[in-house]
Amino acid sequence: LLGVDRVVIYNTSCGSDLDRLLQSYSKEGFVEMVPWPIHQHLNPSRGWLFSQSGGDVHYFGQLTTLNECIYRSMDRSRYVLLNDIDEIIMPYQHNNLMSLMNMLQQQHPNTGVFLIENHIFPKKYFEQSRKFFLPQWNGVPGVNILEHIYREDPDRNIYHPYKMIVQPR
Repeated sequence: LLGVDRVVIYNTSCGSDLDRLLQSYSKEGFVEMVPWPIHQHLNPSRGWLFSQSGGDVHYFGQLTTLNECIYRSMDRSRYVLLNDIDEIIMPYQHNNLMSLMNMLQQQHPNTGVFLIENHIFPKKYFEQSRKFFLPQWNGVPGVNILEHIYREDPDRNIYHPYKMIVQPR
């Protein structure tokens, strides 16, 4: 999948259909499931703004999971991409993420963290020709991301997130 060999998922909860799917990927060795029942031990915040959401730890303990993932991957991964399950990093000038990372590493040999600018592709705008509309996907739950090609211009005067690709060693 774009040159990715393994995906680590910190699972706070999921439905039975998703669990079955993730277990099948786990048996193939592509997905590593890490149980993350943080709500049994702490009262995690359920929102980004801690001041509004409260809790014992910020947003389901996300910073802890990111750190744990980096340490978990130190001995077995050249790069670790830190992103949410609903986010995709799509290299548009390279065939896969590894060729992108090889180029970036050549251009910046002493860099251990690469920041990838976050962009939003709104659900309400569609690719007009409908060339990515696939009738066989009508019964599939979720959103066909191929139909959403128009991105919002970020307002860099306010908080604008980045995703990180790190070298864990």
